[in-house]
Amino acid sequence: MIASQYELLIASAAQNNKCKAWNTWRRRNPKKKIDLSHADLNGQNLNGADLHEANLTAANLRYALLQEAWLQHATLDSGDLTGWVRGQGRHENSWTAEEPGEWVANNDDPEHGFTDLRCANFEDANLCGATMRFVEMRDAQFEDADLSHVFLFGSNADNADFRGAKLHGVKFWNSRLCGAHFAGANTGAFDDVHGACFHRSNLTGVALSGVIGLADASFRGARLDRKTQAVVLAAMAETFSDAD
Repeated sequence: MIASQYELLIASAAQNNKCKAWNTWRRRNPKKKIDLSHADLNGQNLNGADLHEANLTAANLRYALLQEAWLQHATLDSGDLTGWVRGQGRHENSWTAEEPGEWVANNDDPEHGFTDLRCANFEDANLCGATMRFVEMRDAQFEDADLSHVFLFGSNADNADFRGAKLHGVKFWNSRLCGAHFAGANTGAFDDVHGACFHRSNLTGVALSGVIGLADASFRGARLDRKTQAVVLAAMAETFSDAD
């Protein structure tokens, strides 16, 4: 980590103006390599921050606000983006019984908050192995990003764009992915989708064979090709058979 860069970012975040000072500095220094590896950015307001090509390896981004941040080509492998959300979503149970309710995100508690990635751009970013618990990431862009072995739990990724992303070994536990776009994603194979909600998602061409928790996920209105649909139906039939 480069201390001067970290100090400038923290000072800019404190202004609550979409990191204007930081973004101005980046525009004036386009060739500077950004090293924020292992940086403690817990709870920082980084909305609108220009963090493209930044090294955020193992950075602490718990409860951080990154709405509309630019993270194209950034490296966040092993990063911690954990948050905490108070609302109507039932994070400890399956989403399959009904359509998940709207979340009521609350960041007033100084010790807890949700990690806000709404509309953030992670195009071609490396998030391999990152932890993303209770993250608000509606409309985020993950095109061509590497999310291999990411642990997504209790998060909201409605309408997120995962086209071309690497999703091998991803765990989508108890998360909303309604309307998400997975067509063309390099899935290899999701690891586990227990309690995930894929309502109206585009899963065309996604390989779901061997994925854990298919019968516990919900695919209402999702776009599935014949092969994927057959895999889901077979998993559900096997569950019903075991129940009998």
